Order: sequence, then structure tokens, then C-alpha cells
Amino acid sequence: MDRGAAKVMAGLEWSNEYVHTLTKRELEMFKLVGLGMTNREIGQNMGVRQSTVRTWAKTIHDKLYIVGRARLAIVSNRMFYKEE
Repeated sequence: MDRGAAKVMAGLEWSNEYVHTLTKRELEMFKLVGLGMTNREIGQNMGVRQSTVRTWAKTIHDKLYIVGRARLAIVSNRMFYKEE
């Protein structure tokens, strides 16, 4: 793990440099998490089972080096829905 990833995991900073590693569906889910949707709501919105949503969530956490659902939601919200 590089130093940047270690800082992200420690909650010291976050960079969108890892977002390009997400698939189209993972990115779609990441955006829905930023809206505060539950796994059930995300599954219904995307037409998949909750177990699939949980699997994607773990993958997103791993790819973006973000620990915790709340942190994931905050990062997504700031990235896609912040007010200018």
C-alpha cells in the first residue's frame, strides 16, 4: 500500500485519484450512497439484489481505501453533490 492510500485509510485526506478504478455500476452505486440510500433502495434502483449491493460496497471500500459506510457516503456526497 502506498503512502497516499495509508493516509486515506487513516482518514487524514481523500483523493479522487482512485475513482477511475471503479466499474460503471460501482460508480453508479457510489453516487447513490452519496444520496444516503440504503442497500435495499440501491438494489431496487439498480435492479439487483441486496447481496450484490453489499459485494459492490466492499469492492468500492477496497478500491477507494475508504473505511466505513458513513465515510463512503460523505466522500461521495462531497464529490458529486457539493454545492458550488
